[in-house]
Order: sequence, then structure tokens, then C-alpha cells
Amino acid sequence: MKRFSIWGNFLLMFAMCSTLLASASGKIRNPFDPLDQGGDSCADAVEILCIPFCDRGTTDLATDNFTPPCAPGDSPDVVYSFTPAATETLTVSTCGSAYFTALHIYQGCPPEGNLICCNVGNPDCVPPRACCEGVIFIAGVTYYIIVDGGLTEPDRGAYVLYVGHDYCQSFVCPPDECTLPSADDEETNNTCGDQVPSVCCDTSLCGEIESPTDVDWYRVRICDCSRLTINVFGNDTPDEFPFCRGLNPQVHVYGSDCTTLAGVDLNGGVGNDARLQLECVQPNLYYIRVAAQAGQYGPYILSIQCTQDNCCDDCIDCISAYQSPEACDNFPDNFDGGCGFGRGFNPHVLSTYPGHQDSVCGSIRLGIPGTPADQDWYEVEPIDTAGPNVRITWCATSSVPFSIGIVEKGYPTPCNGTTLLECATGDSCDTLCISICVPGSNSGYLCYIKGQRDICDCCGDYVAHFEAEEGCLIFQPLPPGDVVIHFDPPTFPGTVLLNWVPSPSVTGYNVYRSEILDSLNLPGSLIGTATASQFVDSTGVQNSPPYVVQYYSVVAVRSPASECSGD
Repeated sequence: MKRFSIWGNFLLMFAMCSTLLASASGKIRNPFDPLDQGGDSCADAVEILCIPFCDRGTTDLATDNFTPPCAPGDSPDVVYSFTPAATETLTVSTCGSAYFTALHIYQGCPPEGNLICCNVGNPDCVPPRACCEGVIFIAGVTYYIIVDGGLTEPDRGAYVLYVGHDYCQSFVCPPDECTLPSADDEETNNTCGDQVPSVCCDTSLCGEIESPTDVDWYRVRICDCSRLTINVFGNDTPDEFPFCRGLNPQVHVYGSDCTTLAGVDLNGGVGNDARLQLECVQPNLYYIRVAAQAGQYGPYILSIQCTQDNCCDDCIDCISAYQSPEACDNFPDNFDGGCGFGRGFNPHVLSTYPGHQDSVCGSIRLGIPGTPADQDWYEVEPIDTAGPNVRITWCATSSVPFSIGIVEKGYPTPCNGTTLLECATGDSCDTLCISICVPGSNSGYLCYIKGQRDICDCCGDYVAHFEAEEGCLIFQPLPPGDVVIHFDPPTFPGTVLLNWVPSPSVTGYNVYRSEILDSLNLPGSLIGTATASQFVDSTGVQNSPPYVVQYYSVVAVRSPASECSGD
């Protein structure tokens, strides 16, 4: 049973991006230009739009338009403007700059504006740099912050400007471009489906909503019953690259059908950024949809965290089952996963006693590119070569995509020259069953379960069941009622025409003829093959005595087991 809960809209109010009153004469900082910095005068001052604010730049090529009263000289300077929507007490700092800075802050443009603070060499910065603490900025009033040179050489160079609620100290500004990997492929991730990028748990990625109507889809594989936490950092989370770049994101999570909604969040993170937490998420494939609030666009960081949680009823029930001692992180395996790979091989034996059922539990790891998938082997108890044929049935369920198979062991070395007899593949929590009638064998048989390949290093549990039943047909002809025999038909005079009901999932048919009705062994001599559901026998009509009764058998031929999808 799937049980989901949506993390409430718990709004974190601290460090929220302020809505500011922009100056009509100023210019907007270009966050995507690493060379962007303060303006040259009040007329082209860079507007500070969000608090906290942090910017990097250089005064090397700037001009000297202003003189700080606390550090008179001819040092070049740059200008920022700030018009708060609400009255705030803030720190303005150049701690961490590469030269001896000066700061002067004015209410209004100097020299007419009123000086609010002027500072050089604040010892709270290491080394001493200009910093003004406890500056009161009144709502609706425009202030000009000027980064200038101090009294000591060098008086120009690279600077860091911070405006926020912290004390004077060195600050590291968020990068001007996202340094994380990106899976935002606009050619594949605008609609939900198998083509969208796959991402892994415990991953952070860059993305961008390029227009108000753009949406980005991702898919994630959950391997264990988990708590799924998704953060979409946008305009309002300080210290993250997308901060103050315009996007208030929203996030939806859908099931593997792209339509079943598992959860949605619009503003559960800092400010109006999105944070969605789902409890008790069943192992399966899920789709994540990132979009903007109405009319917005901009960059974001998608962070996905999966924490194993035993609160939900998963598809694996290991009650009264043999438990494999192999740990999932034990790779390469030294117990039951090494047949044919030069590792230890000591598999659990499955009983062929009539009517007995073996249940086994274990764990498998998906194979990531460049590594083999984890594979667990189980040995079938030897079948007497003089005894009756035995039908062996192998069924399994896993919390991760998997395949199962039955193979005949090599002889005399079990892991060399194995022949795959039957196999099947499935997704998370599918139940697969394969069954085949086998004779006694000097070499014997093996059953396996194997993780499929995936881009993520993912581990999951499985439970499998084995059953044996004596007395079966090695060859399984089509039911007699499905095959119709026409003797000397008008369409093919002097022949025998056979047609039959097509059998699903086959590649062709073998046609046998015999003078003896023997349904327990090879059903006569092979006289031909067919890909369609009819066959013409031109040698089966006798025109003179002695007449002999002929028996026909049609056997469906499946695709080779080695072509099992995903194996």
C-alpha cells in the first residue's frame, strides 16, 4: 500500500529576499557576467535588490569621482544604490577585499547627500578592511554605497562588498554561475516520459526555467522505502547560486505513470523557494516536475535526498524464507554472486523434492555504466538422469528493476559453458515467474536473480520462490484442438495442409511427423519449419496401400533465452 504525506508550507522567514523600491536612474547588476561590478557614478549605480547581498569586482579601471571624508585621496571608486522596502539595520562590509578599502555611505547622492558612515581599516576584518556595522536604512529612501581606496597602498584592486545582517567578517560570495552539473536538456525534458533525464538520490543539479511557460522534468529511481526530500533553490535562498535571480519555483512529484500526483509544493522552502518532503515512498520510478510561479523564469538548483525509512509496506516479504548472508554493499560478491567471474561460489541449494517450495531472500545492486550488475545464484538439487522429467518454476519480486533466469550448468566445470534456458525481466515490485521442463542432467541447473543496469548506484531487496514438480513434457506441442489437418485439399492437391491457432510470443514453429503416437519424447521426425501459422507437407500423402497412419505435431519456438530484454 502506498502512503504519502506532503510536508506542510512551513515558511522560513529569515534571510528572505526583500522587495525593494528600484531607483529609476540606476542599473541592474547582471548576475551572469563575472566582470560585472559597481557603477561609476550615482546615475549608473548598481541596484542592490536582495538582502543579503554579495558582489565581487575591481576598482582598477574605475575613476575617482568621490572622496571619502575618512580617507581623503585620489583612489578610484565604484557605486551601489539601495532603496529598502522596510527599515532595516544592516552591516556593509568589504572584508576579504584584496586591498586597503574605504567605505562611505550616503542618504542621497554625494556631495549633497547626508553621510551615514565612513570607515577604513576596521580591525574586525582580518586583515583590516572597511566595514560599517549597525547602519539604519529607512524604508523608501535611496542610499549610495561607495567602495573606495584607503590611506595605504595599494588603494585599488579586487574587492568584495557584502550587505546583510552578519557582523564584520570575511564573506565568500555565491558564484556568478552554477558550478554543479546540469541535466536540464530542453530537447528531452519538457514533457514527462522515458526520454527525460534520469537523476539519482542524494544529488544536486543546475537547471533553468527559460520562460514563464517552460517546465523541466526529471526521473528518479527509489530503491528502498524512503523519505524523499526535494529542494528547489531559486530566488530566495541565500548562499545558493540562483539567489536573487528571479525564479520562485514550484515542484510536483508524479508516479511512474506520469499522472498519479504524489506531492506538490509552492513555497515550503526559504521565502518562496520550494521544498517538498514525502514520507513512506515506495520503491519505484518517480517523475519530478519543476516550473515557475506565474510570469517568472530564471535559474534553480534541484536537490534530491533519499533517506531509508521502514515506515511503509514494501513489496518484499521475507517471512519463513532463507536469507542470503550476502550484504548488498559486498561487491564483488564472495558468496553467491560469482559464478563464472573468478569469485567464490557456494550457492544455496534449492530442493527438487516433489511439491516442496523453497523461498529465498537477498539483495542486489543495479549495474552502473562500466560495472556489471549484481547477480545472485542458487543451485538446483541434482535431478536423477534415470528418473522422470521435472518442471522447475522460479519466481521473484524485487524493489529494484531485475531479471531472473534458469541455466544449465557447464560440465564438468559448473560455471563454464552454461546455457541460458529461460529468463524474464521486470521493474520494481513486479512479480516474475518462469517455468521449464528439464530432464535429468549430469551437470545440473542454476537459478539466478540479477539487477538491471541503471545510471545510479542503487541497491534493493528481493524475495524468490522455487518449486519442482515431477512428470512433464520436454516438448510442448500446441494443443490438438489448435491444429487442423486437411488431407488432399483443393488448394494444395496431393498434399497435407496443416494450419493452427497462432501462439503468442514465438518466432516460429517446428513441424514433426511420426507413425507412432508418442507424447512423452521427441514427437516424430522434423519435416520442416514455419513462421506463419500453416505448413504444407507434400510427402505425407500415400496413394497406394499399405496405408499408414501419420501423426503430426506442431511445436512453437520461442526467441532464444539469451535475448532476454535487459539481461
